Amino acid sequence: MFERFKDVQVQIHDADFLKTIPVANIVRYLQEHEWKNHKEIRMNGELKGWIYEKEEMFVTVPATETFGDYALRISDLLQKVNVIEFGNQLSIVEDIFSS
Repeated sequence: MFERFKDVQVQIHDADFLKTIPVANIVRYLQEHEWKNHKEIRMNGELKGWIYEKEEMFVTVPATETFGDYALRISDLLQKVNVIEFGNQLSIVEDIFSS
């Protein structure tokens, strides 16, 4: 999908687009790329999300796409994954959608 942009470094900030990235795909991507589930985030017994870790970098994954600041969390996640994976955000998003 984004093959022609593979060497371009961009940051994705479009909230409407970020909200379309499914939680299940993000979790699968992180697991497939050896990110470890570090901790569950719960409030009043309700699951709010997870914290994943790789090489001392931590990312927060909301439990649902309807989480209040979902787009902001996913933008932050993409930036951090990009640092660890030495890729670019477009390639990472493409991999997430295909997970």
